[in-house]
Amino acid sequence: RALPTAKASFATKFVNPDLLDLDPGGRTRVRFSLMPQDDSRLLDIRTSPVARRIAAAADFLDAGYEVHFNLSPVVLRPGWQRDWAELLTHLDDV
Repeated sequence: RALPTAKASFATKFVNPDLLDLDPGGRTRVRFSLMPQDDSRLLDIRTSPVARRIAAAADFLDAGYEVHFNLSPVVLRPGWQRDWAELLTHLDDV
């Protein structure tokens, strides 16, 4: 609090609703990491589902957090462009 322009920023793949009870003071950014669901099932072990992370963004915004999405990793495999296009279209609808 002694540094009025400082911000905290953290990336996560886990939705922790306990953070909604904290006061981010307008200076805390949460970044939810996203990837297509098929990739997430293989790579994101013991994390919140991608759809849950996207849905939680509104709750964190309402609680006063700045919210960003990290889009990674991009796994080059058959259908990767289609799956990423679907994810980006879904984000555009949020």
